[in-house]
Amino acid sequence: MITDRTVSAVGTLLLSGRPRSRWPRRMHPDAVADALHAVEAHRSADELTGEPEVALCGVIVAVLDEPWPETDTGGECPRCRALTG
Repeated sequence: MITDRTVSAVGTLLLSGRPRSRWPRRMHPDAVADALHAVEAHRSADELTGEPEVALCGVIVAVLDEPWPETDTGGECPRCRALTG
C-alpha cells in the first residue's frame, strides 16, 4: 500500500540524501540519478547519516548530514521539491 507522504512531511525534520552511484539503476532512475532528495527523518541525523533510506519521491538514497534546503538552490529532485514546497 502506498501512502501519501506529503501529509507526513509537513512539520517533520527533512534531511538531504543522494543516490549511491554503485546502486542498481532501478534504485535511482536516470532523471534523478545525481539529484539531491528530501528524506523524512524520524530519528536523529546522527543515526541516519550514511544509511540507505527512501526519499519522499520514492528513490533510495544515502542520507547526508545536512538538512533539506528550504529554498530551491538547483540540483534538487523536482518531485521532492514539489512535495516539500
